Amino acid sequence: MFSSLFFRIIVISILALALVLVLLDELYIEGIKHDEWNNTKGINQIVIIDIYKGQDKVKRLNYWSELFNYQFSLKSVDEILLSKAHYKELLSNGVYIEVLSGWTSDDVALYYYHIMCNCILKMEKKYPINGVWLTYIQLFFIILFFILAFFIFRYSNGHKNQVNQLTRIYDLYGRENFKVRTNTDVPEPYSTLAKTFNQMAERIEFLLQDQKILVHGVSHDIRTPIARLRFALDMTRGCNSISDYQEKLQDMDEDLDDLDGLVNEWLFYAELTGKTIIMKEERFDLQQKTIEIMDRISKIHPLIQLNSSTEKVIINGDIRLLNRAIENIIMNAFKFTKTTVRITLKNHGSEIFLGIEDDGMGVPMYLSTQIFQPFVKQYNNEQQTAGFGLGLAIAKNIFDKHHAKLSINTSKLGGAFFSISFK
Repeated sequence: MFSSLFFRIIVISILALALVLVLLDELYIEGIKHDEWNNTKGINQIVIIDIYKGQDKVKRLNYWSELFNYQFSLKSVDEILLSKAHYKELLSNGVYIEVLSGWTSDDVALYYYHIMCNCILKMEKKYPINGVWLTYIQLFFIILFFILAFFIFRYSNGHKNQVNQLTRIYDLYGRENFKVRTNTDVPEPYSTLAKTFNQMAERIEFLLQDQKILVHGVSHDIRTPIARLRFALDMTRGCNSISDYQEKLQDMDEDLDDLDGLVNEWLFYAELTGKTIIMKEERFDLQQKTIEIMDRISKIHPLIQLNSSTEKVIINGDIRLLNRAIENIIMNAFKFTKTTVRITLKNHGSEIFLGIEDDGMGVPMYLSTQIFQPFVKQYNNEQQTAGFGLGLAIAKNIFDKHHAKLSINTSKLGGAFFSISFK
């Protein structure tokens, strides 16, 4: 491929040079004719007058040939071999200039017509014979050609190496080996392409890992409501009264609600991580939105004391997504607290700070880095709490999309302290 490219570049370069020479040669010749005519019209008058004054015309022509850089000769009209067009130009203009352009010199012949003698003074330009200079020019062009060919080859070969590297990485990705990374310390534009390859591999690796977690989590959690449904269905066969039958139907309805909730949560998380969501950003009052969420959740948990300290804060973001994320964090605090939940919203320098604390058992160190992964669940009093393990993972993903930092620490109340910082 690159050998062919190198050959094409050389051929195109030669053709381009030849084309330029052909196109410019006519202009170059016209320039020479104009200069020669200006330089010799005075010499022509001097020489022709002197020849007719002197007795020995040949001797005087030789004298002027040695004085000027031209070979002079006097010809009759019949001795000059010109085409009809050139002969007509000679008679009408009094001069005809013939130029043959070469690589190192130009052959120039000027024909001046004199009506008084019906003769032509021919002036041929003489060039000093310098074989060393001619050899030098030829060698210069040969060396220049090979130097250009060498650099073109190196340039083409360098591109070949970079493309081969990216092709090898691409083949590895095709074999599902997304852990390999390409070298980014290469010239542009391949460094940008290499970084894009690495980002693509990281994204695909993350999605595959996320997919495995989701499939494992859903397949694990979906068995519980299905098993309860099957058990309740079997139990209906032994019902002796309408009330017993209605009780089992109620149990099955609750299991279906759990199943529906799991599917909805899973689909929403898959939507967040599986494709780029178009966020509808707008300015809104975060304080008002937080208060609405707190009031709604506190009504569900009337026995939990809620302490809040909020300031009026206006931010840009997707209201629907941020409402879901903040609600998940606050709901999590109410789920794990013992008696108290404290929520703080304030401007902190160049950042907006939202803190959510509880007095529950907190998050152990071994879960601090895993708690935001899907289907990772916290245990309360030796038993797993209700839920699907997707709430915090969804919240983390939404905050990441808004360039907000979500972190977890230990609260002064004794439980978990979730902090969200908006730039």
